[in-house]
Amino acid sequence: MLPTMLKKSLLFIAAVLFLPLIALAQSALQVDDLRCEALVNPLGIDNVQPHFSWKLIAPPTVSNQYQTAYELQVATDSIALLKGKADVWASGRKDSRQQVMVPFGGALLQPRQYYFWRVRSFDAAGQPTPWSDIAHFSVGLDETSLQGQYLLQPEALGNQEAPIFSKTLKIKHPKAKTLIHVNSLGYHDVMVNGRRISNQVLAPAVSQLDKRSVIVTYDITPVLRKGNNTIEIALGQGWYKKGNFNAQHPGPIVKAEVDVIRNGRVDILAVTDESWTVRRSGYSGIGSWAPLQFGGERYEAPDGRMAQAEVVNLDGMKASPQMFGGNHIVAQ
Repeated sequence: MLPTMLKKSLLFIAAVLFLPLIALAQSALQVDDLRCEALVNPLGIDNVQPHFSWKLIAPPTVSNQYQTAYELQVATDSIALLKGKADVWASGRKDSRQQVMVPFGGALLQPRQYYFWRVRSFDAAGQPTPWSDIAHFSVGLDETSLQGQYLLQPEALGNQEAPIFSKTLKIKHPKAKTLIHVNSLGYHDVMVNGRRISNQVLAPAVSQLDKRSVIVTYDITPVLRKGNNTIEIALGQGWYKKGNFNAQHPGPIVKAEVDVIRNGRVDILAVTDESWTVRRSGYSGIGSWAPLQFGGERYEAPDGRMAQAEVVNLDGMKASPQMFGGNHIVAQ
């Protein structure tokens, strides 16, 4: 029988000797540039069975490497996912070189839900890479599932080209994931408590506005506080004009829904309806915007009057999630 101290010393020496072998068991490759439906962390995708893509990064000293297999996990909780608990879908090890548009293999995903995912690859020697960073996405809505009513500035307030709609909501859990889905005909800008929630401009993307409109989803969680929070949606007429797309209304219109996701449950916190208020922004267009008659805009200080939003109908319009990263101003 070996003395206890000698046993511990031998175990320590064995652990040190085998550390290099343990390190070699993991690939030198890294998984990077995770994308869902070819987008980085998209909110409100249009697919309940999405596709995932990633790239492999090798250090300069490594060559002749490639993926021989992958393992992908999807969950509703990021902390649980770090522990390997994938409550939505776990692919297991799949022998495949595919890294682009790998299909989701679980049950149909749910609209309004927020999901987290990660992936690891196995290199040419069959050794696994470290798990990737955790990425996320959410599933969006269409014209049949988006709740709320379309709002228009009433004519009594004057020029209807650029109204601002607002609603004050009481927030109990400001850290809970909170999303707003905005379907506007005409451009929009969303503010919460006076702060813009996105650096997108000219949202949504241009569509055939007599047939199809676009729904943009934003995460407003970072700007929420406990208690009262004021949401404002500022609209601009943009291309939604009678002469361009046979607009059904004299000014831009908007429908929106606010969802709270907490402990795996989704609650609709608010939708656009007659309880929203509206005021003029003071902006109006110049020119007819017909070909070769493009104009600009002018600003007249509004008088501060507010009114109840007017609820309107919209006939024959399809709506679908915006499937690109949006327009952004970039430095030249």
